[in-house]
Amino acid sequence: MSRPRAYQLIDAAKVSDNLSTTVDITERQARPLTRLEPRKQAEAWQEAVETAPGGKVTAEHVEDVVGRIQGRNANVRQIPEAMKIAMIAISQLERIRDNDPLRVEALDYVIGWATKWRDRHD
Repeated sequence: MSRPRAYQLIDAAKVSDNLSTTVDITERQARPLTRLEPRKQAEAWQEAVETAPGGKVTAEHVEDVVGRIQGRNANVRQIPEAMKIAMIAISQLERIRDNDPLRVEALDYVIGWATKWRDRHD
């Protein structure tokens, strides 16, 4: 095992210990959280869970959330409120099960609304 890999595992274990009272987290999911202070790790994890596409928290999604938090903290990249809401809406829509009989109808409804709104405001 390489030295950098060992440090990755150690850092991920620290994150896991920090969050262990509330969640089960994999090393790969924890790795991006190591870049945050311990008190921000729980906040980032909660945001990742709430906005996870299809309700599945992937390491890539955690990476995105950590990047957004770091951007907010450094005032580097602010995500407009409208984009935050859209991202949450999309994550909720992705939670509609493939076998839900109303899935297509629900998605068509949303597409119709978005198209009508865009056409009125373009």
